[in-house]
Amino acid sequence: NASRVRALASRGTPITMTINGEISFEDSRLRMRMNLGQIKGVPASEMDAARREAQMPIDFVQTPDEIFLSTEKLREKGKKDGIEWIRLDLEELDEETGLDLQRANQFNEINPEAMLRFLRTMGDARKTGSATIRGARTDRYEGTIDLRRYPEMVPEKDRESAQRTADFMVKAWGGPTMKLTVFIDEKGLIVREQMPMTWTEAGEKVKANMVLDMVDLGSPQEIDLPGKDETVDITEQAAEDSRFTNP
Repeated sequence: NASRVRALASRGTPITMTINGEISFEDSRLRMRMNLGQIKGVPASEMDAARREAQMPIDFVQTPDEIFLSTEKLREKGKKDGIEWIRLDLEELDEETGLDLQRANQFNEINPEAMLRFLRTMGDARKTGSATIRGARTDRYEGTIDLRRYPEMVPEKDRESAQRTADFMVKAWGGPTMKLTVFIDEKGLIVREQMPMTWTEAGEKVKANMVLDMVDLGSPQEIDLPGKDETVDITEQAAEDSRFTNP
C-alpha cells in the first residue's frame, strides 16, 4: 500500500526515488537499494511515514537465476530469528508457470559497451551541448532509441540474446522507441543517461524522468549473496499466486 506516496504525488511536486548499487559483469550479479528521497516542502516526519508505508528502503540482490528481496518491514519482523530476505528461484518459477523470467532477468547486455550500441540505434542522434559531471567534461547527445535495430548492432553470435533483450524492453517500455539523452566522457564512455518514462499506477498516468549515473566503470565488484540462514524461499508460493500465472 503506497497511498501516502500517491498522495504526495497528487500535490504536483516531483517525487525523487533513489536507486544506488553495483553490477558485477564478471559473475553477472547486481545489488541495489531503492529509497524515497526528500520532497521539498514536505515535513521529514511525513516523508518517514511514507517510506514506512512503502516498506522502504528496499534491497535487491540478483543473479541470472535468483532474486533476493529485503524490505524494511521484513527486516523488522526478522530481527528475532534473523530472516531478512525472501528468495525466488527463477528456473523453478519458470518451470512451474511457463513464464520466461530467467531470461528476462539477464543483464549481460547492460554494460557500457552495450549502452553505446543502443546509442547507435538512434538515427536522429545529435550533439546538443556539454556538461561537467563529477568534475569531468562530457558531451551531451539527444535522440530516439529504436530497439528494433538493436540486434543489428551486435556480433552475429550474440544476436539471439540481443533480440531477447530488445523484445523484453519493448514490452517494458510499451513500444520500440524512447527519447534518450546521454553524456559521454573523453574516454568515449556513457557516464549519465536521462530518459522520460510513463506508466499507469492505480488507473492514473504517471510521468517520470529517469537519471542513471554510472560510477567507477571497470572497477571490480564483489557482491555476496544472502546466507541461507537469513533467507526464506517463497518460490513455491509465488508459483501458486495468480500474479505469476499466464491467463
